[in-house]
Amino acid sequence: YTDNNDAANDLYGYKWTYDPDGSVDKRIKANFSADYTPFYQAAQYNPGTSVTGSNVSKWYVPALGEWYVAWKSLGSWDGTLTSPLSVNIAAINKTFTDAGGTALRNSDYWNSTEFSGLMRPTVYITPTSIYLGSNATHNLTGFVRPFATF
Repeated sequence: YTDNNDAANDLYGYKWTYDPDGSVDKRIKANFSADYTPFYQAAQYNPGTSVTGSNVSKWYVPALGEWYVAWKSLGSWDGTLTSPLSVNIAAINKTFTDAGGTALRNSDYWNSTEFSGLMRPTVYITPTSIYLGSNATHNLTGFVRPFATF
């Protein structure tokens, strides 16, 4: 992708996690804990209850566009790509906790999108805003919020 606007259309987190064509070294990132730690962690995620059905995917690291969809539907984000993004974090966290999950922390979270020859693997979430990640490497510490599609 060339910029944030292009990256907003990246809905392929599942591909970047599980498809060998989703990595330059043709390895399935979900299988390698040392080299692709966030992807491996997402693939190993166990929510504590069975998620079954033919329409449910495996857990994966969401692409930036998939985070955007979540912020629009859960956090009343208007889609304006400025940093910080104006997102209702309290509403998102209420949705997560009402479903038995945990609230987002004030920290970096991984996404699986890369663009412009740079790696922009994280979004930084605060109690009131979301900042688009800056250039970083895979060894950056951050949280993994696995997604699954239905």
